Amino acid sequence: MEKIHWIVTNVDPEVRIRCLEVIPPEVDKSKPTIVILPGWLSRIESRNVLIQEFAKFFRVIMMEPRGFGESTKPTFKGAYTIEALTNELRIVLEYFKLQNNEFVIFASSVTSALSLLYLTHEVKPKPLALALISPPQYYDEPIWMKILSVFPLPFLVGIRDLVFKILIWRAKTADEKKNLRQGQQKLRDANPRSQMRFYKEFLRNYDIRRDLEKIDIPMIAFTPSFDRLTPIEESEDLTKLHPLSEYHKFEKKSHRIIDENEERIAQLTEAFIDKILS
Repeated sequence: MEKIHWIVTNVDPEVRIRCLEVIPPEVDKSKPTIVILPGWLSRIESRNVLIQEFAKFFRVIMMEPRGFGESTKPTFKGAYTIEALTNELRIVLEYFKLQNNEFVIFASSVTSALSLLYLTHEVKPKPLALALISPPQYYDEPIWMKILSVFPLPFLVGIRDLVFKILIWRAKTADEKKNLRQGQQKLRDANPRSQMRFYKEFLRNYDIRRDLEKIDIPMIAFTPSFDRLTPIEESEDLTKLHPLSEYHKFEKKSHRIIDENEERIAQLTEAFIDKILS
């Protein structure tokens, strides 16, 4: 069974979140639910293969947070603070009646950061474990981004395309060029005001390095062998915080590693969860 849910996570102004729920015909109720949070600006449709791979083993819920996919893309002040986004995740988990240790969060890149904040801020319900793609410990904002962010949006849009052209020209591998082109297209399709709000309110304030002791559940982390966006050492170090955690590196890949690796990632995650449950 597959069903789309629309969940109101803010009343005034209204913010509606789109979620997909997939319940396999013979779901094993002893297994946790997998809650998928998409990578930056991704949407449910872009993760259909991953969803179906996970649905071989688990009940699956995929959430498009505010600013993503078909969910509302608010631009009001405070729409993308750490508190607003972690509270939104809590509302969605409670909507699906998930209790402590009944679910595993699978997230990628910026939503890996959201998942770690949800855990370190000790929001409930609490997941059994985390499965994360390139989880960061903090974002190092370059000085040129601080300077550019004070300029009007029309100016930034032009600069953005120029920066992407330079990055694509300097890319060392075909995989990295593909990732950059996909990122460029996502930005062109996005609401620039909501993304600038997300950048200033969430990314600038993300830093969990002082709260690492609060990461007290197992984690399986996947990284590429090369990543300009998130240093792979940061991700690997996070898996040293719990004895049951695992780290898997995908060779000859850059930041976006889910594509073409959905089956392997789902199988590794299932084996990891089975290990925890046993």
